[in-house]
Amino acid sequence: MGFMSRLNLTIFLITISVFAALHYVSLELYLYWRFPWLDIPMHFIGGAVVALSPFALRELRLPVPRVLLSLKAAIIFVFIVALLWEVFEFSLAIAFANNYLFDTLGDLTVGLLGGFVGHAVATRINTFSL
Repeated sequence: MGFMSRLNLTIFLITISVFAALHYVSLELYLYWRFPWLDIPMHFIGGAVVALSPFALRELRLPVPRVLLSLKAAIIFVFIVALLWEVFEFSLAIAFANNYLFDTLGDLTVGLLGGFVGHAVATRINTFSL
């Protein structure tokens, strides 16, 4: 396999590594509480990671149905993961802002935007690697 045929996997691994490292550092240094805006880029990156995941799994030669590579599937998958994350935050009382509903809607929107960008990158790479 050439470089182009593994590019989605490479981008996925870099993106999820950056996401994990930033999240860890942000928790350890209380950056989410010092800089409330920090969760915005994190939701964007998280959405991209989720949308890139089926393409990365496919490059690992795992059976991924073609329908899961569609934009519609990516958006649904990102929405479900983002919604579950928001429920998780709420259940642990991590999300205690006065404007929780507005913040949640913003987080979902930014996550979906990240998912759209992640899917666009992955499908563009697939177009070039065929």
